[in-house]
Amino acid sequence: MTESVITLLPADIKVLAQLRTRTDMMAAWYQDQIWVKGMADHAFRQLPALRTWKLDAFNRLFVHGALTPDLPLPGLEWQPLTEFIPVSLPASGLPAYVTSKHAVKLAPCQRDEESFAILTEMRVLETYIASAPQIRLRHLRFAASANARVLVAGVPLPPIPGTSYTLRDRLLMPAGYDFDPPVIRSLLIEKMEAARTHFLLFHVNGQYEMLPDTSFLHVTRSAVRLTAETLRHVL
Repeated sequence: MTESVITLLPADIKVLAQLRTRTDMMAAWYQDQIWVKGMADHAFRQLPALRTWKLDAFNRLFVHGALTPDLPLPGLEWQPLTEFIPVSLPASGLPAYVTSKHAVKLAPCQRDEESFAILTEMRVLETYIASAPQIRLRHLRFAASANARVLVAGVPLPPIPGTSYTLRDRLLMPAGYDFDPPVIRSLLIEKMEAARTHFLLFHVNGQYEMLPDTSFLHVTRSAVRLTAETLRHVL
């Protein structure tokens, strides 16, 4: 059976997800569209393709019935569907708003620590990954919220605007701030069992959010774009 290549709109990722267990299909992002290649069986042909080509042994794309190639196959970062489409998205990784049950106070401090995470907006991360080299993304993780905030973690952090956070004892603190008094840190660690499996993200006003380890995904172009596309349908 001849291998085919199609393009899909980003919104059709949900349709493609129905075939994510197919091992003979690969997908990639290119020019804000999803490119898919695989064997053109009945299920493949049912996908809502924008364009469809046959792929020859020289990686040339032919429109059905044409004798000359339409274009060469672009050099894309092809991924199996199981990697291109995560089983679940971290769209609820950060709650929209959480209030601390305790009166926690933060104050500026002189401690100079390297930032471990940055809280920014999904559109900012989207713009960055569009042109960032893959080597700059490999060590990064991200968790997104339903209101399109995104926490990016990893050292070094990407050069994007946002609020920087330092990490100690699984507590994420705004850079340049500490608890007032500092002893609150040890008390929190002792009393909050969730700190063993969660990160606690504190804001300058003393409120915090609890982030389970499972909220974070690797920063890949496909994972970020898929999350962003899902959020656009939610908001």
